[in-house]
Amino acid sequence: MGVSIEIYRLRIGSHNNFVQARQSMNQMKGKFWNHMLVMFYLEIFYLPCLKNLVTRIESNNEVCMWYTQMVSYHVYVPLLLRLANDVEENPGPINIYDIVDHSFTVRADFNQGNISMFGINAGKQCVAMSIYAIVYNEIKSVNIWDTALMNMLLVNANNLYAIISQHIQKDFLLLTDVLEILSINNDTFNLEYSDSFSGALWMKYNNEPYVTLEHAFHEVFDAGNYKACLLTIRANTVAVLMPFPDVFKVFDSHSRDMHGMPAAMGYSVLVSIEGIQNLIHFFHNTNSCKFYPGQNNQNSLFELKGVKCHRNISLSNSLVNTANDTTSNNHEQQRKQQESVIEKENGLAKRKDKKQQESVVERENRLEKLREKQREKRQQESVVEWENRLAKQRERRKQAKQRETVSERENRLAKQRERRKQAKQQETVSERGNRLAKRGEKRRQAKQQETVSERENRLQNQRKARRLERQNETVEQREQRLAKVRANYKENKSRHSRKNKQSPPSGCQGLNNDNNISHNSVSQLIHKFHKSVSTGPLYICSCCDQLWYKHSVCPAERLRLSNPNSAKHLQGIKSVDNIEWLCLTCDKHLKKGKVPPSAITNGMKFPTKPDFFDLNELECRLIAPRLAFQKIMQAPRGGNLRLLVML
Repeated sequence: MGVSIEIYRLRIGSHNNFVQARQSMNQMKGKFWNHMLVMFYLEIFYLPCLKNLVTRIESNNEVCMWYTQMVSYHVYVPLLLRLANDVEENPGPINIYDIVDHSFTVRADFNQGNISMFGINAGKQCVAMSIYAIVYNEIKSVNIWDTALMNMLLVNANNLYAIISQHIQKDFLLLTDVLEILSINNDTFNLEYSDSFSGALWMKYNNEPYVTLEHAFHEVFDAGNYKACLLTIRANTVAVLMPFPDVFKVFDSHSRDMHGMPAAMGYSVLVSIEGIQNLIHFFHNTNSCKFYPGQNNQNSLFELKGVKCHRNISLSNSLVNTANDTTSNNHEQQRKQQESVIEKENGLAKRKDKKQQESVVERENRLEKLREKQREKRQQESVVEWENRLAKQRERRKQAKQRETVSERENRLAKQRERRKQAKQQETVSERGNRLAKRGEKRRQAKQQETVSERENRLQNQRKARRLERQNETVEQREQRLAKVRANYKENKSRHSRKNKQSPPSGCQGLNNDNNISHNSVSQLIHKFHKSVSTGPLYICSCCDQLWYKHSVCPAERLRLSNPNSAKHLQGIKSVDNIEWLCLTCDKHLKKGKVPPSAITNGMKFPTKPDFFDLNELECRLIAPRLAFQKIMQAPRGGNLRLLVML
């Protein structure tokens, strides 16, 4: 009986390998077909559908992107540009530099936080200083304040703060602690206050009992007819004064720059602002979050209170008399002085009554006699007396202008304008021509004497005034102005065309015209040439350092004013009349914003002549690279020029 194959394999040791191979083949048989089925499904069904879907999504995305770009380029961007160019619909943000003109700002030499000046009171006196500024406006108009007066005002207001704080035992004053009676320079004033208006600085609508800042200003200045107010924002108090209608002066004793913005090393300032809207934007800019990083704009609360000042004449006189009684020991002399003053006042009152009762003819006769006496007296006076009289008149007028109130100043200016207007209406044509000629001559002389900075300031003020005038002009005024411009343009064009017809160009003339030139025209041309080259090439160009005649140069100051960026190519070289000149070639290139080819900044500077190059004629001939066989020499006798031939 034979042996089975399994036993044989078992005996030789390969049965176990066979069993494992068969089991693995059975396992691989099922997985292989499963893998084949999955790959078939993916290849035939899933992958084509997925590719189709991705292609469709990509095409949809491209269509959406194309549509978005089309709408953006053809609709959105043009509308955005149109809105950006339309100043009426989109004026843009208002900058502090558009609101405040620093040239009208008056500043002190220090601020209320100066410890060396005010000691322990530093940084706490804003309420007292604002009240003092409002009252002092009645003594001296705020329009003529200067730096010295601002310094004096801060020092006196600090003394006022010390008295008030010591009396009420408070370091920081509130608007409820303000005074009702204040005496300055023997003048006593009664202060009248309005109701307080409070709210948030950035409020847009009234929410009783709180109001917006614009509403508070209108209630105080328009409805209440106040000329000044105290405004407290957060913990800072300023004084707002209105010397003229719709013109405001803001007195801020804190550390500020020339535009009224907070500054670390600033000064107490008095800024000028036109319009209530600009005034509101000013306080929005000066109290924004960037200057107070720890606080929110919504928490910027304010309190506003109007102030009226009334001069108390009786109390002022009593204070003056009391001071005189305490300082003077001679009561009898005071009584006599008072009697003399009373008699003088009575005499003035009688004269005034007499003048009021006199008729028109009597008044004219009296004034004519006075004028005649003054005329005779002036004719007899010497030059020194004449100068002294004019100096006294100027001093009296200056003192009267300083003492006058705002209303008196407005009345005086109105009367002056009315007199000038009447004089202009009554003057003849010759008088008007003489007046305009004198005014033109004065302006011409002033322009010649002004410096570069003064000229720039004058031109800047003129441009600003024209811009404001054009902004405020009506449609009819604008049409009239444009019509005048068009008429002037046509007139200049016609004048230019008539000149061209009278003197046609030389290229259009024939040979006969060239032969018919008169001797006078040739002599004139020769004289013009001799005149142009008579001074010699003494004018040094500040750009290329070359010598030119006078007709080939122009002053470099024009270019510095019109194109300051081109000044970097100028070397500051001055020659004739101590003026910096510029040749026409360099001027043409610099006006176009280009570097002149011969400019020193272009590397075309002349090399300095060495000391050893001072040679005589023989030495120059020996080192010359080219020898001239003929040259023009001056004859030893007679001085005539002759041709010298070298053999």
